[in-house]
Amino acid sequence: MNKFLVAVLLAALLVSGFALAEERPYVRQIHQNMYINTLFITPESYPEVRLSTGLLSSMISGYSEPWVIRFGAPENSQLLSYNTDDCAYINPDQGIQYSYQGMDNYSFESLLNKCENDDYIVAEGSEGYAAYVDPEGQCAYAVVGLREISKSAKLYVSIYMSDFLSSDTVERRASILAETISAECTRIVAEKRVQLEENFWSTNAYRGVKMPSLSHGSDMLVLDFPQLPLQWEDGTSAMVEPYLYQLEDNRMKLCAVDGKNYLEIEIEMGRYSYAVNKQEDEPDNCHAITLSDGTQYLVYLPIDEKYTETSMAYAARLLATDAGYNKNDDLYLSIDFSGSGNRWSSVEQIVPILEAMAQNMRIADVNDDPYVPGADAPAASVAAPAADASAAAPAASASGWVCESCQQENSGNFCSNCGAKAPATSWVCPACSAENEGNFCANCGTKRP
Repeated sequence: MNKFLVAVLLAALLVSGFALAEERPYVRQIHQNMYINTLFITPESYPEVRLSTGLLSSMISGYSEPWVIRFGAPENSQLLSYNTDDCAYINPDQGIQYSYQGMDNYSFESLLNKCENDDYIVAEGSEGYAAYVDPEGQCAYAVVGLREISKSAKLYVSIYMSDFLSSDTVERRASILAETISAECTRIVAEKRVQLEENFWSTNAYRGVKMPSLSHGSDMLVLDFPQLPLQWEDGTSAMVEPYLYQLEDNRMKLCAVDGKNYLEIEIEMGRYSYAVNKQEDEPDNCHAITLSDGTQYLVYLPIDEKYTETSMAYAARLLATDAGYNKNDDLYLSIDFSGSGNRWSSVEQIVPILEAMAQNMRIADVNDDPYVPGADAPAASVAAPAADASAAAPAASASGWVCESCQQENSGNFCSNCGAKAPATSWVCPACSAENEGNFCANCGTKRP
């Protein structure tokens, strides 16, 4: 994860002070910068933190029996990075970065022994978690017990508040950090659902990602996870939906698992392509193809007279020729395949997989955000006429909501005209009829429908 970028963004927010309500265009720009310079996953697709401690290879081989913890993502936050065992979120409005990691063997004592001042210990474990604060570093650390799995299993939680507290006294910093980490751990203890799973990927409900280019700000990859037609060397075939197991900056990794067979897919937007790089050295192994939607790819298969089959393939699609600071740079979408149980000898065997992905993939303009995977991009917003001063607060339209500040119609989390935050929408729990605003029922824990 680009920690320097996060620090810069948070520092920029600090410069504007806490009177952000008066600086709507500036707030909008900060949020827009986040979309452009870091990955962005829609809350509709990723409403939960979902972690395991198993490594991909050990989970596929059956060496480890993974446990999975789930709880709601921090309110008003965006996901910065994701792996099967750790992830990080950021709340740009409050300047808080949250990090979570699943741990098989850790103790409350091990965490608290790191605290150099007992006065900064917030909790010692009796409430289901242990925590302490570091006011000098503007951080807080905690471990949440997962006795549903074992006495030693823990969820490690850390909170970083950047420079938002730099002007406060040490006592004030300690107080704010203690309150923040306590609230977060209390929330997790109340919401968490932990269980052993035969297959980690069988619990995956993630439904697509948006991944901006770091070198060409206007381009953003929008990808739903399609079922892929996979042919294995033992003669069997299967339609398999891949799951996300890594996402950071402008690179994501998916894995499609079918028993002991699996295919890993790495997708990246950048100025380098392995396939294009091999075109000059091995032209006979590089194949230009055109998919049914008209998109063109260069596919490289590393085969020769000795190795007539391969389990790896590299594909590249040219997205732009004016990318980056040097306008002569090219921007590529690279899709690399590797796996076990698959043996390819011709490019025709790769085409069906690329076709399935292309049908669920599009390159969008980052300024078209909000953009929900699985749906068409919303039409450009048109400013509504000024409301009468005596009129009631504007109601949400069928396609979104109307900004109370400027009357702009929107469909995302922030007003596209002034940057104001969308009003919270309530829902009634189908299980207990309680009214809620978050992703889970506060009364019984049922997930928002």
